[in-house]
Amino acid sequence: MMNKLFKNFAAASIMMGALTSCFSDSIEDSLENDKETIDKFLIENEIAYRSTDGGVRIVTLEGGEGAISTEYTGKILDIAFSNKVFHKDSLETTPFLSSDNYTIVLGYGYGAPLYGMSDGIANLYENEKAELYMPSLMAYGSNSGTINGIDVPANAIIRSEVEVLEVRDTLEQRFHEDELLITYMQDSLGVENAATHLIPGSDVYKVILEETADTTSIAEGDTVTLDYTGKFLSGQVFDSNTDWKVPFVYANFVKGWSEGLQTMKKGEKAIILIPSHYGYGQIPRLLNPNSSFPPVTPMVFEINLKDIN
Repeated sequence: MMNKLFKNFAAASIMMGALTSCFSDSIEDSLENDKETIDKFLIENEIAYRSTDGGVRIVTLEGGEGAISTEYTGKILDIAFSNKVFHKDSLETTPFLSSDNYTIVLGYGYGAPLYGMSDGIANLYENEKAELYMPSLMAYGSNSGTINGIDVPANAIIRSEVEVLEVRDTLEQRFHEDELLITYMQDSLGVENAATHLIPGSDVYKVILEETADTTSIAEGDTVTLDYTGKFLSGQVFDSNTDWKVPFVYANFVKGWSEGLQTMKKGEKAIILIPSHYGYGQIPRLLNPNSSFPPVTPMVFEINLKDIN
């Protein structure tokens, strides 16, 4: 059954709002009209397809043999995708959003950049590469905007070419992220033995950039002054601050941040490397109006602890 609460999460450029949870008659009519438009196009162009219960049309591009995969929902997936605005007169349109490797958590009302993508992916055959035709209500709805220089009009039907590259459960994801963090330390920080940088009792790593002779450490409730920059492993900055003064309360911060910060001394500079289960976890979230945070994403913080009071 089609989920009545659509949640659109992705890069900041596509945070264009959520659809309402109630289906009025006009919305139902819009959904049916979009499905009829898609069906007519596919039939006239002699393109074979199948439909999900939610109304997404699936066109097999490669593979498509065997049974529909039952392992995707609730799992972490690496997908490749390319999204285009549907035009009934042409199959050749320019993608406005694409990725060769994008990680999602499928199911529970969130997952891929668009709800229709999640619905379609959940109904793929094993090892199938497919194109999804999504009614506007399963994409951006009545929202409109420009994404990567391409106009996406209101009530646009969206085509998405998708392929599942890898599937992991929660435990496999932890090992996967640990490997990513170790590789980052080796390649970007010159760390030879990552195990020596693991904070005891956690899965968080700490690499000291500048040591300090000061022995003052942080206690619960102390006010700390610091500079920090938060990055993805790609190097993209998602947050930063200078001369930030804040009371240190362990429970008020992301767990990995607290684990790393409480090991630092006044005057110390360090890089804290945080896996997603010590960070923002599996649920995508909007950090601020201009910055979104993908699910199951490790992060790296460079911190300069200036003062402790």
